[in-house]
Amino acid sequence: GCRGRGAWPWWLVFYAAAGAGILVKGPIALVLPVLVVGLYAVMSRGEVHLAPWPHVVGLAVAAAVVATWAGPLAARGEWPYLYRILLWQSASRVVRSWSHRHGPFYYLVRLPWYLFPWTLFVGLGVARALSERPQRGLPRLAVVWLLALFVLLSAVSGKRARYVGPLLPAAGLLAAWYFVRCRVEGIGWPRLHRWFSMATFAVVVALGVVVGAGVVAAPALAARSSRLDPETVERLGRVLSGTRVAVPLGLCVVVAGLGVVGLVRSVRGGGRGHPVAELAGAALALSLFFDLGVCPVGNEFKSGRRFAEAAMPYLRVADERVMFPQAFSGVYNLYTGITSMPVARRWDEARAKLAGDRAVAMITARRFLKSRRVSLPAGVEPVVERRVGHRRMVLLANRALLEKAAGARDDRRE
Repeated sequence: GCRGRGAWPWWLVFYAAAGAGILVKGPIALVLPVLVVGLYAVMSRGEVHLAPWPHVVGLAVAAAVVATWAGPLAARGEWPYLYRILLWQSASRVVRSWSHRHGPFYYLVRLPWYLFPWTLFVGLGVARALSERPQRGLPRLAVVWLLALFVLLSAVSGKRARYVGPLLPAAGLLAAWYFVRCRVEGIGWPRLHRWFSMATFAVVVALGVVVGAGVVAAPALAARSSRLDPETVERLGRVLSGTRVAVPLGLCVVVAGLGVVGLVRSVRGGGRGHPVAELAGAALALSLFFDLGVCPVGNEFKSGRRFAEAAMPYLRVADERVMFPQAFSGVYNLYTGITSMPVARRWDEARAKLAGDRAVAMITARRFLKSRRVSLPAGVEPVVERRVGHRRMVLLANRALLEKAAGARDDRRE
């Protein structure tokens, strides 16, 4: 399906999607699929259309998609912001990441948990695809996709769980292809298949029980913790009550129940069973548990929205906004809608801005202000402070901004 005139529309869709990806995550959204398709084309000569025109036109389509956002910013002269978002952040994460820097074996240890509960069956899918002759089509593409991106992402300096997202569809394709192959042609390794099924469902049962117990005990454990401040304990108790506990707890019961059913079927099946429905149900319940249980609680504490909302009265009237000493993942640009918030990497640079005559707002973290090298200029005060994840974020305002914000409040009262 990658050759002939009929392939043209699909190549254009491919490049349009890559352009949308660049808007979200930078050039890596084009590099990764091009790498996979290029390797697959080299290994599968004759199956992929390598004539230049579909790709020349496709690159133009990707550039046009990117231009819908980058064009207006470039017209306003926001070149430093474009460079930082589109190039500098991606390149620095690849070569020498400023945060989340880990060694080459980081994903090797964690990927089995990221792929759960399909992990062992993805491995069986890879083994079966490599053992088939000839190798072509979907299984070959999925193996190239999975292994190439795993090696590349392991070589990158910055590593987080979300960064392996691009290889998850390949893992899903391999697991699905393996189960279909088993259904059509029979299980190639019955004993291994049986033991893998039993091990997977045993872990599913344990997850349902342990996580469910954690949901029930979380408020009491938080109240007894000496590491959490009273504000955090109070907020945690508020979010872990009522339906916010009942729904995740019910999902844990579903996960454990499906695990028991799948485990029994695996034991009785003698390696001939295909408990895919139980696995899919457990995976769906686990996903809903994180979507409906973990994410709302995490957003309550990790989202910068509350801080941004409290800071907006000062940021809105400031002559200049600056962040010190990092961009904090760009989340405050997102929540405030302010694109131009340059980063002061050194304190002397940030201090000079705060000490000037312009109304300056500076976003930073409390731990940076506790350093012995940091002394606030006269008239500079912390006006907003909120816990965002593991940080206590602070908004500093100089005397000019305090006066300007007070005047704006008086105007609104009138």
